[in-house]
Amino acid sequence: MLPSRSRPLIFITRNDFCARCITRGGSNKSNIRFHPRPIARPVRKARPLQDLDIPSQAGWNDIVPPLSFFISAKSNQAFKSSAEQARAVLVHYVSYVGKVTRPTEVQLQTLLNEHDITPGTLTLLARIVIRSPTRNHRALARRLILSACDLSEPNAVIQMVSSAIATEQLTHKDLVNPLRRLASLADAGKNPEAMLVQGRICEREGNEGRALTYYEQALKLILETGTDGNKVNEGGIASVYLALGTLKLKQQNIPEATEAFRKAADLDDPEACFHLGKLQPEGSKDHERLLLKAAASGIIPAADSIGVFYHSRSLQAPMSSSSAKQDRRMAREWHTMSASAGSVEGKLQLGMSLWADDEIEEGLNLIREVKQDEKIGHLATPLLEALQRSLEIRPEKAGRPGIELIEEAGARRREIMDDVKQRSGLRVEDKIGP
Repeated sequence: MLPSRSRPLIFITRNDFCARCITRGGSNKSNIRFHPRPIARPVRKARPLQDLDIPSQAGWNDIVPPLSFFISAKSNQAFKSSAEQARAVLVHYVSYVGKVTRPTEVQLQTLLNEHDITPGTLTLLARIVIRSPTRNHRALARRLILSACDLSEPNAVIQMVSSAIATEQLTHKDLVNPLRRLASLADAGKNPEAMLVQGRICEREGNEGRALTYYEQALKLILETGTDGNKVNEGGIASVYLALGTLKLKQQNIPEATEAFRKAADLDDPEACFHLGKLQPEGSKDHERLLLKAAASGIIPAADSIGVFYHSRSLQAPMSSSSAKQDRRMAREWHTMSASAGSVEGKLQLGMSLWADDEIEEGLNLIREVKQDEKIGHLATPLLEALQRSLEIRPEKAGRPGIELIEEAGARRREIMDDVKQRSGLRVEDKIGP
């Protein structure tokens, strides 16, 4: 069965890597394969808390999802209760909530008793309803999470605070109680998820010593008891190793950071693969392999880095050689992926690749777009001037700025990635896809 035309193909020979599955092609003609190019998926970001208020004119049918929604969730084994019971709980909840206020703890306890459910059921229903594309349904999900937090449900507290961290809204008024309850959970020393999230809060506040204590306690608890070892922020114990490695890297403790990243990478954590790859000697097999693995998993900075790696390597061979051409193609693939995912660095690098391939106007437009960026616009300015100067001096070779200009572009790209490397860690929004 042939792949869809919407998925362009890369020809994989026996000496080339497949950017998608990171395996070599076959050793003979029958094993040579066509593989899909890496496709940038939409960046999934947490929704701002203040955007989820229920409009006063909304009716009940607009607030509570239809029965078919829960039947679908039931078929996917998202919960054990019947679809009818799940919707009945929400209808009862909305009768308490109305459209403006939040139910009191007494009302919530009455709801739990009448339907014979636990606070965890509210959290589970919220996780189901939040998947709805309807704004009012998502607002209801947020109300459910807040109510579960009022009942001190651990998973709700952790989910609420984690979402606030992702959207930079830790000071939101609805986070007062969840933050207090999270601190209590973390200090109790029995919930590694709570310790990890509390550690991230401390790290953001500049209290790295206390953050390190929380991370180490969470790791020790998981190793000793296996408590929630596979659930910590849905990343398992790898999430703790990643947090430890990121903090150690920020503290310039390279040996311990490398060890932590290696343990997380051994558990197939893509962000850890990216950080560990950046710490390997440039040009080494591990450097390329780890960056490829992270980029293929949807880590935007990894796609930027592997694109720069292939571009730099292409400059070390004659421009007309097959290896240089293949490296330039691979570099452009990854630049395209990161640029389409919104990476400013990727747009700048793709602009240079387009220029070198005689697509001058498209390349210049991308670089001009990057010039407006507050963070790295200053890096694009001298590059744009050099390219425009080349057009004026050698119009007959406008699309081929020459070895010197290409080397200058490579230096600019390395400067850009050095600047990116100084940024501490990765944010949730740096991930691509689900």
